[in-house]
Amino acid sequence: MDQTAVGAIIVAIILKHYPEAQAISGILV
Repeated sequence: MDQTAVGAIIVAIILKHYPEAQAISGILV
């Protein structure tokens, strides 16, 4: 997998376990 796919998976896992992190992800993205 390329770096983008790995990053997307990591973000998906984080959001799954920490729904409140969605606000933070908006800043990261």
